[in-house]
Amino acid sequence: MPLSEPVGWRKSSRSNQESTCVEVGAVESGAAVRDSKNIEAGYLPRPRGSGVCFWTP
Repeated sequence: MPLSEPVGWRKSSRSNQESTCVEVGAVESGAAVRDSKNIEAGYLPRPRGSGVCFWTP
C-alpha cells in the first residue's frame, strides 16, 4: 500500500519558529517527520501510535 504525501506540516512549538527543528505532517497511515533545515532529504513515515517519544518531554 503506497503512502500518501504528507500534508499540514507543523513545526515544534519549542522551536520558536527557527529553521532548525523537526516538523510533523499527517499521512493516511499516521504521521511523517522531517528535518526543517533539510526538507529535500525526505521524511520518515511513522505508523499511528509509534510517535509518542517525539512529544514526550
